[in-house]
Amino acid sequence: MFPLLGYPVSEKTTRSNHIMWRTQLADHINADMQAPLAILEATGGEKGKDVKPTPNPENEKWFAKDQTVLNYLLSNLSREILG
Repeated sequence: MFPLLGYPVSEKTTRSNHIMWRTQLADHINADMQAPLAILEATGGEKGKDVKPTPNPENEKWFAKDQTVLNYLLSNLSREILG
């Protein structure tokens, strides 16, 4: 079982089963969704003075999930679709 997608489709993606795949991935593929900021805004003190940039842990989680879904998709495309 693929942890992000529940019960995975057991076939590679083809033109004839696109709807089945699209339904399963609807919550994971959204053109309106944007990655969280990579660096958190400085807080406290004077902005821009002696404040070190802080990585955003939410961005790291988002990126890991994004790459996992992308890898899953690419590894499940049929030759027909890859071409």
